[in-house]
Amino acid sequence: MKKLLWSVHTENRAAGRPGYPMVEIIWEDAQAIATEDWVEEFDGNAALTTTVGYLVGKTRSTVTVVSMINSNHIGHGITIPKGCIIGKIRFLSVEG
Repeated sequence: MKKLLWSVHTENRAAGRPGYPMVEIIWEDAQAIATEDWVEEFDGNAALTTTVGYLVGKTRSTVTVVSMINSNHIGHGITIPKGCIIGKIRFLSVEG
């Protein structure tokens, strides 16, 4: 995966040129219970989750997606283990 400076990505996208690819990932996330008492309705299943964003990193075992990039930094990112991903990562068309 080609790495871009954050500023290059934003300049490219503003000019209608490619930057980091936009993707949709469907995956199973862990669930947490943040109460003092056991919740009887809790089913113990993973939470089916959809994430959309810029694919900025990929390793053998993970992918990293962010929803915000500017010339100084990225934000609202998540690294998802590939073992949690259902199916394939879907690349979205981004028009200039």
